[in-house]
Amino acid sequence: MTAIVIRDFGGRVPITGDRLIPDNAATVAVNTDVLSGELRGIHAPGALYTFQSSSPTYKKVAHFDYNGQSYWFGLNTPDSDIVRSPLANDAYGRYYMVDPGTLPRLITQDIVQNGGTPFLLGVPAPTGAPVITPAAETGATGEIVTTRAYCYTYVTAFGEESAPSLTSEATGDAAGAWTVSGMVVAVDNLALRNITSINLYRTVTGSDGSTAFYLVGNIITGGATTMVTEALLNDSDGTQLTDFDGVSLQDNGQIVSTTTPGTYTDIASDTLLTNNDIALPSTYWLPPLAMDGLISNPGGFLIGWSGRNIYASAVGFPHAWPYSYALALESNIIGMALSGTNVIVMTETTPRQLSGTTPDSLAIYDYGMNEPCQSKGSIVAFPPAAVLYASQNGLVTVDWIGAHISTSQLMERDVWITEYNPTQIQAVRQGTKYVAFNGAGTGFIFDNQSPRIGFIDTATALGAPNVSVDYGSGDAIVFVGNTAYRWNDVTQPQTPWRWMSKQFQFPSPLNIGAWRVEIDDTAAAALPPVNAIEDSLLPDGVALRMRAYAGMGSALTLIADISLNVTTTGRFPSGFKADTWQFEFIGQVSMRSFKSAETSRELDKV
Repeated sequence: MTAIVIRDFGGRVPITGDRLIPDNAATVAVNTDVLSGELRGIHAPGALYTFQSSSPTYKKVAHFDYNGQSYWFGLNTPDSDIVRSPLANDAYGRYYMVDPGTLPRLITQDIVQNGGTPFLLGVPAPTGAPVITPAAETGATGEIVTTRAYCYTYVTAFGEESAPSLTSEATGDAAGAWTVSGMVVAVDNLALRNITSINLYRTVTGSDGSTAFYLVGNIITGGATTMVTEALLNDSDGTQLTDFDGVSLQDNGQIVSTTTPGTYTDIASDTLLTNNDIALPSTYWLPPLAMDGLISNPGGFLIGWSGRNIYASAVGFPHAWPYSYALALESNIIGMALSGTNVIVMTETTPRQLSGTTPDSLAIYDYGMNEPCQSKGSIVAFPPAAVLYASQNGLVTVDWIGAHISTSQLMERDVWITEYNPTQIQAVRQGTKYVAFNGAGTGFIFDNQSPRIGFIDTATALGAPNVSVDYGSGDAIVFVGNTAYRWNDVTQPQTPWRWMSKQFQFPSPLNIGAWRVEIDDTAAAALPPVNAIEDSLLPDGVALRMRAYAGMGSALTLIADISLNVTTTGRFPSGFKADTWQFEFIGQVSMRSFKSAETSRELDKV
């Protein structure tokens, strides 16, 4: 008895000949979902959000859920990055974003909800020094004459602080009123910096002779104005005094602040300042003027790159990027992705691992495998510890084992380059699947955890989308034109799919006379109109189309073309013998199995 049985369907294995692949593997698999073992169609994309026609033409989107509300934010390039704040319980709900070759920016939840322009990351330092008018020396008995240095910093509404200004030094009566003036907010792109106040610092000399800068007061800048308009100071009792109304504040009959624009009158004692114990911070380095990408590290800091250089922010201070944390590779960086607590760095040569739980402990490990990353968009993280990307030889997996080509058993290099266009890949994770788009309406699906699935080709009427991950749901989002879609949306009908078997070859010619196809009859009873890529192959109202090919050797001829709407048993044309048989199925419902034999009696025994 000769029989052919196909169930537990799989995908393509291009590296193996059409007659040598497993009986359940495919020579053609388009838009098929074979994870269950059945032939099912990928669900159609579902529209989620369309930007207004007056919006810029975005190339990528980010989706946020906040307090039960959904918010969408457009990105300017397919390779733009946006990451959540690395801070725990960030009161401002900040996200950090960068377009390749530009200065990173930050957006707040308020901007996402209500609109507005993102702020530039980092706080520039004042360019001038304050002007000091010391208290005049009186020569009185017991008078203490001291020398002080003053400087000031800019502070944003988020509490981010700049590097200090140049210092100014003067000598005078320690107990008198010292006037500090010339403090102005003058930086490029002031409106994009969100600077709202000035911190004034002065030196205090300790009993051991050491000197340090301590906070004197925080001076409100009044928003867009470039002059000091209000002042804050702690009095000798620890009570905060604030000048909001243009009247000088008093503490025991002494002036503690003034309202003259750009000035501040300091009468605070050294003891008061040291008791407050707020010293000039050291975490104020500006980020690089341009970055190519950005990721958030679970250690509480950001990591960015430009060219072949790696940068990191200080822990807890995403606006501050110390120069001492910078590292350099010998080749340019294409992209990065998290792998557990490590960062995998894809480059123009070999992949590398960046390990370390703090930015000052980061170290580089070279995997020693020359597999250049072909596309930043191809880099996809698969938690907990794997990263996939496209090289010139196939899909590379980097995990705790090392770096290896995951597709080496599925296809050869020439097929990968010519059919799958690795330089154009934009990919995203959906469950265990690597979902990639590599051209206008084309793409593929690869499941790294299920060799049976192999490669599944995809075809969509959406054109060439850009992709991202929904931060809230983890869904794969595709973006075309100005509309975002959920890829493989289970609320949408299955798209028509196409699957072709291996070429079954027998020692001598025979007639496969009887066959049986089992499909999902329930779904077939309510078919949607065909509206996808296989329109010409699957007419409306047809659940499944089966085509049988047979011939001698490699010359196969179409011998049967059958349309089905229910599970069906039937016969192929009689009087025809061939030593090679192949079967093609095009459907829009689930197909569970196919079996065939020379006679109906033999079929019943299969």
